[in-house]
Amino acid sequence: MTERSQQILSLDKDMSSPETSARIEGLFRFAQVGRCVNGVTHDINNYLGAILAYAELVSMESGLSAEAQRMLKEIIGGVEKCSELISRLTDIARDEKPSSSMIDPAVLAGRALLLRNYALRTAQIKVETSVQEGLAPIIVDVPKLELAFIYLLANAQEALKEQPHKLIRFRIAGNEQETSFAIWNSGPSIPPESVEALFEPYRTGKDGGHLGLGLPTARRYAALHGGTLVYEAERGFVLTIPREA
Repeated sequence: MTERSQQILSLDKDMSSPETSARIEGLFRFAQVGRCVNGVTHDINNYLGAILAYAELVSMESGLSAEAQRMLKEIIGGVEKCSELISRLTDIARDEKPSSSMIDPAVLAGRALLLRNYALRTAQIKVETSVQEGLAPIIVDVPKLELAFIYLLANAQEALKEQPHKLIRFRIAGNEQETSFAIWNSGPSIPPESVEALFEPYRTGKDGGHLGLGLPTARRYAALHGGTLVYEAERGFVLTIPREA
C-alpha cells in the first residue's frame, strides 16, 4: 500500500474520541455561522447600496479633479465587487431547494473562483483558467454546482499545501452532448487504487476539522444533474454535465 493510500483513512465513528469531537465541533461552528449569513448579508447590502448611491451623486458634481474622479470610480467598482461577492455567498448559503437556471459555463466557474479567490491568493496558488470557445449555456442548479466547484477547489488547495510549485488549472470544454469542468493541481497524482476511497463519505487523510464530505458531496451534486465526477491523472477531477440536464 502506498503512503498516499495509507493516508486515506475512515473517520473514527467513536464520537467520544478527541479527533472526532473536534471535527464535529468545527462543523457545528460553521453551521451556526452559516445561519447568520442571510441576515448579515442583507444588512451589508443596505450599507453598500448607500455608499454606492452617495458615491455616484458625488461623481456627478462639476469641477471634480481627474484624481478625484479616479478615486470615486475605484470606490464604485469596489462596492460593486463586494455586492457581487455577497450575492454569491447568499445564493449558496440558502436552504437546499431544487432550482434550475440557464448560465454560461464560464460564468458558473467564475462565480466559484470568486468565492475562493482570497483563500487561493493567500495560499500563493496560481490559477489558470481556459474556456473552449463557443460553449452553449447550460441549464443547472447553479448554487449546487457552485458548491461542487468550491469543494473541488478547496481540495486542490489542500493538495498543494506542502508543494513548492502551486498551480491549479480550471479547464472548461464541451460538445453537443456534454460540458466538462476539469480542475487539476500540480500536487502529486492520486494512486488509482486510492481514487474511489476519496469519494466515500467520512474518509479523509487531512488533519484538522475535515470531515471527508467535500468530494462525495460534489459527486452527488453532479449526479443530481445526470452527470459524473471522476479523477483522471492528466486532467484532475472532472465534473461532466450532460447538455440535456
